[in-house]
Amino acid sequence: MINIYRKCEKSIDNIYGIKKIESLDEIDRPFLFCISPKEDDNSTFGIIKEGARACRVRTTDELSGGFKIDEMGALFLGFREENDGVFVDLVNDFLYPLLTRIKDINSIKKNARKMNFFVYCNGINIYKQIERRLYDLLKQDGYLEEQIVEIISQISLVSIAPNSDINNIIAAKVAFKDVCDRDVYDYTSKVAEKRLNRDGRMSTIGGVNNGAIYAYYGTGEHELKSYLKDENMVKSSLCAITSKFLENSIQNETTFELIPISKEFIIPIILKNNGEFEDVGVQLSKLDSTLQYGNVSKYSKEESDRLLVFEKSLKSDIHRL
Repeated sequence: MINIYRKCEKSIDNIYGIKKIESLDEIDRPFLFCISPKEDDNSTFGIIKEGARACRVRTTDELSGGFKIDEMGALFLGFREENDGVFVDLVNDFLYPLLTRIKDINSIKKNARKMNFFVYCNGINIYKQIERRLYDLLKQDGYLEEQIVEIISQISLVSIAPNSDINNIIAAKVAFKDVCDRDVYDYTSKVAEKRLNRDGRMSTIGGVNNGAIYAYYGTGEHELKSYLKDENMVKSSLCAITSKFLENSIQNETTFELIPISKEFIIPIILKNNGEFEDVGVQLSKLDSTLQYGNVSKYSKEESDRLLVFEKSLKSDIHRL
């Protein structure tokens, strides 16, 4: 059995800022689906928050771009699977019905463009199982190989510290890899490290099938939060591509024709926002000023500070229980 959750504002009635999805009808807009390698509450809810931060939504950890999560034209989702290692239900009962609500190929591609994935470490292998199952179901329903690739290529994937190769994934994808992170050091890390040493650079961006790999010399910290530290040069590129994928999804809701994503969409965003060449804070400020999430209000610094006091009081109440 699959349990799907979405992030919302914290309140007296919902002190954790998490709601369980009870029906597919609640998934009425694009989403960022966040996958942790662990399936306990802290990991599931924690990675949803980090995904929202990467999209510059205000959280308890950071004002970011200040975007108000309850006004977003997108949902921030995560899941827990009660049957260890079995992800068939997630696709059969959730993702595939959303993808194929209308059966014609153009509508399915538009629905695929609503789907954005944000995964950490072994979450990449969970995503691979999801994509393979989507592929198999589309094939069973009679879609041609070329059509299936066109559909799945409109799903976006941001993979942080992946512990396996991403090249054969069909989705439009970006992987972020610290070559000093020995927990996920592999052939890709080795090749990137040689290139960095050869060129005397701190970062390198390599193209792969329908995507890119951003490899860099970091601190070697494997923890997800380390990738979103203000001093980490990768933060601006990571936030830019994650938020631009989501922005594209929201824009597609207002158009009849598909606004596609591809490798050509991805590479310029990564290059433009590379924190090796400009201060990360400056780049994020520029990003925040250009993001078009529709008519979404932003918290001011003062509003966010007041809200943080309220959230801390909720946390104190939890500890007193």
